[in-house]
Amino acid sequence: MAEMDKGKISSQQVDEATVSAYLSTQNAPDPDLLVRTSGEFRISNFLLWQLAYTEIYISQCFWPDFRRGELYRAIKDFQKRERRFGMVSEQVRHKEDGQVRLEGSGQVAKSARENALQRALKSISGI
Repeated sequence: MAEMDKGKISSQQVDEATVSAYLSTQNAPDPDLLVRTSGEFRISNFLLWQLAYTEIYISQCFWPDFRRGELYRAIKDFQKRERRFGMVSEQVRHKEDGQVRLEGSGQVAKSARENALQRALKSISGI
């Protein structure tokens, strides 16, 4: 990041919000559902940062043939899923106001993005 190179911020000051602020999608929410057509099981570097907690629906339908019915199937499948946001089922107790609460210790699991960010910062700064 240019600010790190210029000494304006340290690697310890870089967090998820800092990285997100530099993305072209900075003013859009992360997607909840990604529909992948043609039966492909790859995301081809598409929105890698933003897809950390996105549910992926694989459709065998090719894109030119993808219509309302296939979209409804994807949404119906999505509605059946348990959104865990990086946790295991046993940790998820309930959701209130968009916040996931944990049973037991009360510690929030680090997000996949936070872990990736820390690894990247270590490799950049040579920590």
